[in-house]
Amino acid sequence: MGSGGQNAASHEGYGGDSAIVVRQALGFGLECHRAGDFQSAAEHYYDVLDVRRDQPDALHLLGLISFQSGDSGTAKRLIARAIEVAVDDPVPHITLGDILYSELSYQDAIESYVHGLEIDPELAEAHNNCGNAQNAMGLFEDAVASFKHALALKPGYSAALNNLGNVLRVTGRYGEAISNYRQALAFHPDSAIVHNNLGNALRDQGHIHEAIESHRMALEIDPKVMEAHFNLGNALSSLGDFESALVHYELAIELEPRFADGHYNLGNAQREIGAFQQALESYHRAVSINPGYLDAYNNLGNMLADLGIVDQAVAAFQIVLELDHEHPNAGHMAAALSGETTVAAPPGLCSRTI
Repeated sequence: MGSGGQNAASHEGYGGDSAIVVRQALGFGLECHRAGDFQSAAEHYYDVLDVRRDQPDALHLLGLISFQSGDSGTAKRLIARAIEVAVDDPVPHITLGDILYSELSYQDAIESYVHGLEIDPELAEAHNNCGNAQNAMGLFEDAVASFKHALALKPGYSAALNNLGNVLRVTGRYGEAISNYRQALAFHPDSAIVHNNLGNALRDQGHIHEAIESHRMALEIDPKVMEAHFNLGNALSSLGDFESALVHYELAIELEPRFADGHYNLGNAQREIGAFQQALESYHRAVSINPGYLDAYNNLGNMLADLGIVDQAVAAFQIVLELDHEHPNAGHMAAALSGETTVAAPPGLCSRTI
């Protein structure tokens, strides 16, 4: 099979004229692609391009393979060629949007999704993905509209129900968020992500025990969901069960070692149970991962002051003031002397889109 620029001998596995070669090669390529055999799929797609240099389906699918293989630059170039050739095909626009979203280029992703939806406004998945990009940009009402459009086209679309729940929760509409998460679970009860997100919304409403049940359900389905360990730790901390909480913070960190919030909340739990040296180490790890982590520097200063390491405590508070000039200096200096000030664990919880 070919890798571009092949001669006719590479087409011995196909029969008939060029149209038949294109159809058969695309068919074989898709079969390999779906099976996860990207190399063989790419060879078939290149065979198509040997026959028709700008065949848009082959260009798009080669771009998709490049994206799936981690080469987004090549993917974007190939898909841009497909878009130039197949001006009435929405799918390359949607794939390009997905690539741009993965690169955190949310505005460009939205533009690509909109282009695709202008060609075919009935693509529920495109509305869902556009909503995710709008949510990431803080365009919450636009995101709500996109997710609702996806659901109008595809009732019971669990991903859109989950993602709509995320936006509603961020905007403080906790009851509606809970309703959407529960609807998503009615269609997809084994989604660890949705159980975790439901737990977050339940905690927001003060239903801590129900939240704990949801996070535990998420972990029963998939014990490697880092966010569920972290959020379960937060819920347990809010009940004062710091011993259990730190177990889940440690598991979250094991799954994602550079998760600064995990180290920070672990430090808070360790401090609460009197493990002061361990807490100090956790705060140090948090600020080493995120040098702009104001709350972690503040609690690091508190911890150093508690341990009588006043010079380093003052230095930590000075960093806090560099990060936030309006942070009350007197309070920090008092903390350095008395160790009375403590910043609580951040209220933010981890939610995931689908």
